Amino acid sequence: MLKGDFKFLKNMNEQIVLNLIRENNIISSSELVQATGMRPSTIFNILKDLSNKDLVTNLGKGESTDKGGKKPFIWKLNGHSHYVVGLDVESREIKAVVLNLEGEVVTAHSYPMSVAKDLPDLVQNIKLCVDSVILESKIEKEKFIGVGIAFAGVINSIEGKIVTTDVIPMLNFDVMTGLEEVFDFPVMIDNNANVAALGAAWVGKGKGFVNSITVLAQFNQNVGGIGIGLILNGKLHRGKSSCAGELNKHLPKIRDVLISINNKLEEGHVLKHYCDNISAIDLKVIIEAAKQEDQVAKVFIKRLGHIIGTLISTPIALLNPEGLIISGDISELGDLIIEPVRDVIELELLSLTSEALKIVTSVDGYHSVAVGAACLILNEYFKVPQISVPRNWETQA
Repeated sequence: MLKGDFKFLKNMNEQIVLNLIRENNIISSSELVQATGMRPSTIFNILKDLSNKDLVTNLGKGESTDKGGKKPFIWKLNGHSHYVVGLDVESREIKAVVLNLEGEVVTAHSYPMSVAKDLPDLVQNIKLCVDSVILESKIEKEKFIGVGIAFAGVINSIEGKIVTTDVIPMLNFDVMTGLEEVFDFPVMIDNNANVAALGAAWVGKGKGFVNSITVLAQFNQNVGGIGIGLILNGKLHRGKSSCAGELNKHLPKIRDVLISINNKLEEGHVLKHYCDNISAIDLKVIIEAAKQEDQVAKVFIKRLGHIIGTLISTPIALLNPEGLIISGDISELGDLIIEPVRDVIELELLSLTSEALKIVTSVDGYHSVAVGAACLILNEYFKVPQISVPRNWETQA
């Protein structure tokens, strides 16, 4: 055995056991032995090490098996041993969350942000938001293991570069160097639709889907865009140039849709109050109006759902996934947005494709992208080390 191999194997075994405890929520030591094929003594030592690190909690003894014998100990992940921060950085706002190791939201907040003038200004804005949300969480800073940050645009997460984005008037620039200089813990970045997909797979309604599409629609008075995040074979798929899911399609602006139904605004018991000031209607207003059974707001949502359904029908036809997750602010509409999207998909696609597709909305709604950004760190933290085989293995003795 080469030097370092034992440590690598030990770390890999620890990660396997830790992930099994996380995935099962509660699991016995005997079930860990059965699931991993490791010796009981190996599992005992791993659980002892994880317990000493405060990563797992012993819940006492469970029931004996049908064959009798000693009652096994029951184990659970200690979600409050460490925490992560997630940010959704937009042009005029940063949404921030704190998650524990189990992916539960501890704190969620939004901070207004002026358009960054340059890179140092952007880094400083991000630093202020991270400091603020950690302070608001009332958790010791030493317990934080990283911050994940999501941006709209094309993000090269491997090199830490932002290729294109609307949060700063720059192209193809290194943001990681500046971020690493101001934080004491690891930082990861990615595209907002990608992290929304990752968050859904980790802690949302995408858990259990092997192949899924997450659609993220950004929709306000000034811009309308749509992107998709792809989970293929259980893993986030970014593509060769980090452009997977970048449809390069645009949604109409809120104002454009409102103008098309302007003569109906008076019929809405909520939206009628905005007849003389439609520029004050944003997506939050429309969502709240729809929840209050405002019929004009429902017409608006139905039109938006049809547009989204039309734009994503082709990717769904190509990939034939089992799950479609609607993420972002509009996910708070639930069935109101699901129904028009489903109507279009059923009309556009083969029945075998549409019938196999389950459509759900994100459980985190307004903060779903920030939650997904935090999951970048969780995904890395729980990653099992990979064994790489040299390409010239067949020539080695």
